[in-house]
Amino acid sequence: MSENAYAKIIFPTSQYCINSKNIKLGRQKDEGSTSVLFLGDSKSISRQHAEIMWDSSSKKWKLKCLGKNGLQHNQFEIKQDAEVSLHHRDRIQVGDVSFYFMLPDKSKK
Repeated sequence: MSENAYAKIIFPTSQYCINSKNIKLGRQKDEGSTSVLFLGDSKSISRQHAEIMWDSSSKKWKLKCLGKNGLQHNQFEIKQDAEVSLHHRDRIQVGDVSFYFMLPDKSKK
């Protein structure tokens, strides 16, 4: 994992390093912007479908569903406006896009 990354999103054919404490995911394509991680053009994915953020009070990563179609977290349906805690190797599915949330391996430091 990149030394400056807080966490990583692993897709079947690529990966994305989370370098901030907040990232939105969806189908909104902002050329040259990092405000939304592009998940694809499917209409089942909202422009801003989900948000991954660091909650400093609980010291945990959280996933919030912003999209009206919901999402899946470890095979459980998450409805719009619901929030769940994220852990290493959690599986997330937004529309037909699946990925894993990964935390850094602290044993390598």
